[in-house]
Amino acid sequence: MLNELKFSVLLFGVAQAIKLTAWKYAAYREHLKQQDCAVQIKLKDNSRGRIFRFTDGHVSSRRGVHAPVDASVVFKDAATAVSFMS
Repeated sequence: MLNELKFSVLLFGVAQAIKLTAWKYAAYREHLKQQDCAVQIKLKDNSRGRIFRFTDGHVSSRRGVHAPVDASVVFKDAATAVSFMS
């Protein structure tokens, strides 16, 4: 249970880091304008996840598991995800 909470917090932090970097660095913001896609990071059992949408240089994210997406990063379990992302 604790690892699932850590995983959710890490995913939220990734979303905020992407947004902050885009706000701070014009070159990164320009790079994001070249991308129009949806990427999802989730657990294999679909219990936790977050989707990141990149559209015309704007980044948005939502919690949960969604479909369809252009790419997915799937972790076996929360402990593996937290270990990898920390």
